[in-house]
Amino acid sequence: MRRIFPCLVLVAALSVSGCGWFSSNEIDWQSRVGSYTYEDAVKDYGEPLACQEFSDGGQSCTWSASGVITRERNMVLTFDGYGYLESKDMMSF
Repeated sequence: MRRIFPCLVLVAALSVSGCGWFSSNEIDWQSRVGSYTYEDAVKDYGEPLACQEFSDGGQSCTWSASGVITRERNMVLTFDGYGYLESKDMMSF
């Protein structure tokens, strides 16, 4: 029991923090459209896992946060050619 308890506490903490990292309830993403930049996202979430560049100079980038052990959550932010946020989507698989 002494070994199991610290592991359970760690798993619970990681699950809670992973689930809340990209929580839509805490951030009003719509108010960030047009003002939030790619640089802001890197500062807030670190380097993205991947980015897809568009012919107009914009890009769509993916950040990942592990949720529950069997689930992966991804946040996809799309930026215009000037680097400003156009949209935010969440993907889970």
